[in-house]
Amino acid sequence: MAHTQGARQAELPEDWETLLDVEKGARKPFVVLMMASLEPRKRHLQLLEQLPPLIAAYPETRIVFAGEGRLRDEIRAKADVLGIGPSVKLAGYRRDPERLIALSDISILSSGQEGLPRCILQSIVGGRPTVAFDLPGLEAVISTGDNGLIVPMDDWIAFGRALMQLAGDADLRVSMAAAAKASDLSNWDWRRMGPRTDAFYEQILSARGSRTRAIA
Repeated sequence: MAHTQGARQAELPEDWETLLDVEKGARKPFVVLMMASLEPRKRHLQLLEQLPPLIAAYPETRIVFAGEGRLRDEIRAKADVLGIGPSVKLAGYRRDPERLIALSDISILSSGQEGLPRCILQSIVGGRPTVAFDLPGLEAVISTGDNGLIVPMDDWIAFGRALMQLAGDADLRVSMAAAAKASDLSNWDWRRMGPRTDAFYEQILSARGSRTRAIA
């Protein structure tokens, strides 16, 4: 992962019309993408409760959940109960995340606990603004109001408002997409992170060894 300025835009998935359930040749609708395993810790079910106002305001919206997990049937059932079933698309496991990102207009993550999520880094590289809760370290890659929106942890009302804000402001999405493409993620390049991680562990082990010798 490197500096993204000038990165080539990925093509749309070949099956995007089928995935979004739109007619061949139709205009692409507004797409919100979440790439995460369908597990409780990702909080898809809580997220679904925030979506009816968005879909009521923008009926063509598609919410794409990419990933597999044990909550698949429960997510589908809850979307139907909330009356948003046709707008929620379960894409399953995909080998083309870069194409899903190209298909999306914004990327989201509703987890309450994470390390630095790879899906967010992928979305920024793909030039998509991201909405997420205030996860530790996220401010290192998202400058809220610039290339995405970070909302206070567990403030679902603020999360829903952030979605509405981006859905209703195409100019804001364009400016955030440009900022995302220009984001410098070189510090998270695997060629840098590997040696830095090794050095960190060596430092910890060295410090632990020093304490052990001091006690002895």
